[in-house]
Amino acid sequence: MSATFANGDLWACSACTFNNSHGSTFCEVCLLPSGANGVWTCDTCSYLNLNEVIACSMCNHFRVSAKDISCHWEWAINSSQWIPYDLPTSRHIESEYQAGTSQTSLRHGSFFSLEPTYTFHFDYVQNLFYQRNNYTGKTRLARRRDNSRGVQAVDRTAIDKDDRCVICQEKFADDEEQTGGYQAVKLKVCSGHYFHKQCIVSYVSLRGSCPVCFKSVDP
Repeated sequence: MSATFANGDLWACSACTFNNSHGSTFCEVCLLPSGANGVWTCDTCSYLNLNEVIACSMCNHFRVSAKDISCHWEWAINSSQWIPYDLPTSRHIESEYQAGTSQTSLRHGSFFSLEPTYTFHFDYVQNLFYQRNNYTGKTRLARRRDNSRGVQAVDRTAIDKDDRCVICQEKFADDEEQTGGYQAVKLKVCSGHYFHKQCIVSYVSLRGSCPVCFKSVDP
């Protein structure tokens, strides 16, 4: 989905059809960029978001498809609130992280492509990551979120034969049949309830907590 031009001076937003002035880069009504490549509607607050965003820009709830993303990066508004980077930015940071880079410019995604004033810094010794606004000098902490974080394999013999995965309610396979996502696991932060790995990593990706006792998997 992209903008269409009504005439030489206006462009019609592909999401709300409002005719915007030719020089504007964002729709004056719904605030989507002029070249927005698809949108999704938050099922919690109904806000219209760009496809590249994995959490709603209004209420910060993750879109359901985020459960299939193996890892993403987030930046901190404060010590208790974290916002995920959009997918192009997160993929760029992950690529630089895997390459062992110490610093990179943030120029991907709808925000950083318009505001190319930020750099991202990696301190692998202290496991410290942050973004820096090179105009103001202000920094924000960042972190890497793997969807299997906090997950721990358990011995099948430690689970009662009638126990079921809390999420899908299916029984656990015998040890020799446990492969891939069907492996029996628990969360390190709690005990007494078990999951199939493929079930809990998807849930953790969306909620970041245990679905039974609601303890956060993050420190």
